Amino acid sequence: MENWRFLPFRISNAYENMAVDEALFRVLQERGGPPTLRFYGWERPALSVGYFQNINHGINLQRCMQCGIEIVRRPTGGKAVLHGREMTYAVVSREESPFSPDDLIGNYQTICACLIQGFAELGIAVNMAGTDYNKDANINREAICFACPAPFELLARNRKICGSAQVRSHGCFLQHGSVLLDFDAETNDLLFSCSVDKKSGQEARLAARITSVHEETRAVVTAEMLGKVMKRAFAEVWSIRLIRGKLTRAEQTLKNDLVRNKYTNSLWNGYGKTA
Repeated sequence: MENWRFLPFRISNAYENMAVDEALFRVLQERGGPPTLRFYGWERPALSVGYFQNINHGINLQRCMQCGIEIVRRPTGGKAVLHGREMTYAVVSREESPFSPDDLIGNYQTICACLIQGFAELGIAVNMAGTDYNKDANINREAICFACPAPFELLARNRKICGSAQVRSHGCFLQHGSVLLDFDAETNDLLFSCSVDKKSGQEARLAARITSVHEETRAVVTAEMLGKVMKRAFAEVWSIRLIRGKLTRAEQTLKNDLVRNKYTNSLWNGYGKTA
């Protein structure tokens, strides 16, 4: 049975959350070490945007700033996610067992198998979207990650409940994703509308496409409770031993540097101006 490091649920700000994920990924590439499963939450509402995403298309930056929403660019691709009432997971590993075949989709499906078992323990039937899911061009142009499930993403009653993204380099990968405990359609409508003075009118449409743990269970499920369920699912599906750990000195040092010089930098995040 393989040993994995487990970093239990912890709440941090948006910049530290992204810096920790990248530090785990980069140090694994450079120095090696055990694979890691990490769960975390968000200190305050925050908007994360994909690595390649144009932050000026479909996102109301003025309203985000008025509402005190932290904005951070992820090291992974995909579209924007409004973080709040959720549990975020991160898997950092080399492209080896239990990941086979060693490609993005194979890794993605292997991780999804664990998440699906965790949802099942909560009484939520979840399946992966097919390869032809949501090819509507208008839907796919939207800036909101959860509005347009990609192939293999997780759906409950045909509505998205978890969104994930991945980056790969030098035989290693980082995949992280948001499991929604609740979904706030009204706030998403406000932050993803172009007008400063009114909503975009997409609130009902978002609510029809997106669901959450609370909506599916009608029970009080905290992030900590969800973390325990998902931890057990990862251990059982992959037949691994999860050992509680912490950041190494190298990871902590790199994390601090990334917070200071990258993730709090408005130019990296996409809304700053050059001199």
